[in-house]
Amino acid sequence: MLDCMKQKMMTMECEKYRIQSENCELQKRLMMSQKPGDPPMCKRELYMKMRGTSPDACPMGGSMRASKDLEQELEKMGGDVKNIYSELESMRKEKLALGYSASAKKRVCMDEDFSKTDEDAKKIGFDGEDMQKITSTSEALHLGYMEEEANACCGDTNNIFPEGVCMMERLNFGGSGSPRKPVCKRMLPQKSTQTDADKEKDILFATDKDPKLKDLREQYQRLHGDFKNKVTEVASVRVDLEKTKKELDAITILHHELEALHQKTLDENTALMAEKNQMQELRDKMNDLEQQANVAKQMYKTGQEEMEEMRLLIEEQATQLDDYRNKYMKTLQIAEELKKENEFKERECADQIAVEIQKVKLEMQEQLEELSPIKDLLRITQQKLKETEQMHNIALETIADITKKLESANNEVDTLRKKVDSAKTDGDLNMNLMNSLENADKKLIAMENDNAHLKGMVSQLEGLQVNQAQKLEEKSHELLQMTQQLETLREESARQVARVKERSEMIRKCLQAQIGEMEREVATCRAATAFANRERDEIRSKLQMEVCLLSENFRDSQNRIVQLQQHVNYLSASHPTALIDLIK
Repeated sequence: MLDCMKQKMMTMECEKYRIQSENCELQKRLMMSQKPGDPPMCKRELYMKMRGTSPDACPMGGSMRASKDLEQELEKMGGDVKNIYSELESMRKEKLALGYSASAKKRVCMDEDFSKTDEDAKKIGFDGEDMQKITSTSEALHLGYMEEEANACCGDTNNIFPEGVCMMERLNFGGSGSPRKPVCKRMLPQKSTQTDADKEKDILFATDKDPKLKDLREQYQRLHGDFKNKVTEVASVRVDLEKTKKELDAITILHHELEALHQKTLDENTALMAEKNQMQELRDKMNDLEQQANVAKQMYKTGQEEMEEMRLLIEEQATQLDDYRNKYMKTLQIAEELKKENEFKERECADQIAVEIQKVKLEMQEQLEELSPIKDLLRITQQKLKETEQMHNIALETIADITKKLESANNEVDTLRKKVDSAKTDGDLNMNLMNSLENADKKLIAMENDNAHLKGMVSQLEGLQVNQAQKLEEKSHELLQMTQQLETLREESARQVARVKERSEMIRKCLQAQIGEMEREVATCRAATAFANRERDEIRSKLQMEVCLLSENFRDSQNRIVQLQQHVNYLSASHPTALIDLIK
């Protein structure tokens, strides 16, 4: 029931919102239809204007709300009105084409018809743009009728102003933009003394030969009747809406009452649930206490069993302590043996490393001794190379001087030969010149011999230089090889020493780990022995106490036996017959 009521409330609220929005739209249209100078119009006055009745006749009391269907119908009516205007304009154009001119009375009727239709359109609720379009069309039609008889003015004296100028020349009904054509006074619409009802009757019952006008009048009558029907429908819808409002108020009151009842029931249910939860918590606590009691009983039983197990474990630990003592002694012996072995191995490794280092040192010294004369040889060869280079430079200089002298001697010989040839030609031979020429030839031969000898010396020196350079390269190569061997030997010795150190460190670490483990075992054994000794001392003290108690009890029993013997002896001595009877 509550869900159904809520759904109904939601639907009624939606309808209320929709009607309010429609009312706002209708109010906007009302504001658009009003002119700027008109006073504000209420909904009751709108109803009076549309229905032509008194405000008391309004069934909704001024709260008019239009529906969407009514708006659609009004829009259709507006479209029909626009079509009528367009048909009227087309008819006017046809009349103009046929040369038809209407009388002033008909024009006045048409103007009144247009004003009537404009008012009806405003009542229907067109927008500002639609009203502008309608007014523009009506104004265009009116101007058309005025233009038909614009040329009919022929300077009538009745239509002349006192100044003597025709109305055609003085009057100008212009708009906001460009001026219109001048209009005669006869063509202006004259004021009519008829009422609105008479005008409607004249328009509706006017006889005209044109069938289109009749159709338009019929359409107008139909639209007017439909409009009145729609207004009555809107009034009935408003009455229904008021009824639904009242029902909605009653439903809201019921809804609030039901919500109050529902809240009370919810509070009672919450109280009951709280009590149930408390009861359930108490039951849970009782169950927990019972479980805790059972667990305590089980713990007591398990504690007794553990006590017995501990006694057995103490006995086992006592046996294990003996085993640990034996193992401890064995581990001590093994540790001492390992220490001795490690010391012996370390000594051996140190001796081996020292021996290997000595060997490497000796080898290095031998190689250095072998390489020491090479340095001297290198120095000597370098000195010889320097000397040979100096000699080579000197020989080159001497060869250059000799070549210059040879060139000068050759030049002299050539000059002398030329002179000899010239002398032969002349027939005058000069002996002195011949002798000088011979001497020059001898000198030249001697100089050539010296030059050849020097060239041989230079070639020999070059060969010696090449040989010494080869020897030097060989010795340097040997030196590089020896240095490489030394480096390799050093690296190998360093590697061996590092390996030996790593091995010794690894062995030392392993031995230290073993010693640490043994020390831990020894500590655990000591702790176990101390615990066992304490338990032994406690057991001894307990046994001594028990022995003391037993000895005291034994003494008490002996004294009691002695007392009983004495009493028996006394009884036997005093009452022998009674004792015999008792024995029998």
